[in-house]
Parts: sequence; structure tokens; C-alpha cells
Amino acid sequence: MKKCKSCKSELVDGPTVERTGESDGISCRVRGIPTKICPSGCAGQYWYWLDFGVEALDALDDKSDNVARRKIGMFKDKQMCKTCAVELVDKKQTENFVFQKMLDKGTMLDLTMTAPALQCPTCQKKYLAANTSRSDPFYGKLGDAIEAAVKKDLIYRESSRVKELSCD
Repeated sequence: MKKCKSCKSELVDGPTVERTGESDGISCRVRGIPTKICPSGCAGQYWYWLDFGVEALDALDDKSDNVARRKIGMFKDKQMCKTCAVELVDKKQTENFVFQKMLDKGTMLDLTMTAPALQCPTCQKKYLAANTSRSDPFYGKLGDAIEAAVKKDLIYRESSRVKELSCD
């Protein structure tokens, strides 16, 4: 959005904010969210750009040291340790995983996910599971947690109507 939904003033750069959210037992903290605000003082913070949520999800890149290596097997995908090349085990534990990504608009995004972890039986390192497919339900849950955080208290345009989101 380029203009305030209340007074139609041109939006200006607002504060960089931090948001938290949770979905399906996975929690997320996102720092470094750039916003736009109304210079006339109207209430609300706006998305800085429309694809911000997608950029936040892209921070969970398979190249990250925190994400397991995916090995395609004959019958199923395996989650492998990036250090030991050993198949990871699920010990039903959660871990904090930190991801940092430079966004297209020049802001450093700091994303912390508290999510189920896979552990290497050899070196004990913990990993976030690799994304096995576009329809991977685990990555859908991670996306829902990120969405819960980044949409909180922000105003954005959806189709042709304006919608305010809050975390009540």
C-alpha cells in the first residue's frame, strides 16, 4: 500500500518492529520487520512491501546450517546430518533455530523458530527437517507460524478491500 487507508496521505518509512506468533505448537519470532506509517498520525502500521511474508519463509533455506540435508531414497526421503552424513532421528524434542537473511529492501531479517528437531545420533547436532516437497505439511506449519507473526497488527491489501489484522 502506498497511501493511508484513513486519510489517503502518502505513507512514510515507519519503525522496524518485532513480532511473535504461534501455530500448531511451533512458535516464531521475527525481528527486523520494516513498516510504513501515516505521517499524519493515523493508527496502524502497513506492510513495507507485499512479498515480505514470502521473504521471511525463504529464510528457512535448505542451504542453512540449521536445516537437515535431504537425501532422496528409493522409497522415502531421508533427513541426513550435514556434518556426519548419518540419518537423523526424531527424539520428540523442540529446539530454537535462528535464521538471518538480507531482505530485498536491505533490512536484515532475524527469524527464530521453536520447532520439532531432528538429532544426529553421532555428533548430537539438532536440525530443522528439510523441506521434502512443496506440499510438505511440516513446512506448511512453519509457514503458518511465520504468518501468525508477520501479520500481527499490520494492515495490508487483500484483493480489493482493506483488512486490519490484530492478535487479540
